[in-house]
Amino acid sequence: MPLTRENILKALTTVADPWSKSDVVSAGRISGVTVKDGKAGFLIDMPKGTEAQAERLRAACEAAVSALPG
Repeated sequence: MPLTRENILKALTTVADPWSKSDVVSAGRISGVTVKDGKAGFLIDMPKGTEAQAERLRAACEAAVSALPG
């Protein structure tokens, strides 16, 4: 399966958003999804003042996308 924007978004729907209790995609936290030269990029919008939760969320998003083939 090639690495695509759609596959990235699908993988990110498995990551829970701790602020809205839905997934990060449905919560509108993900933007700027790109794929270039086999590498994925995306932005995560997080509330201020939640550094520990934000770091856990970043790590979970990266793990979900890293698990994709390609």
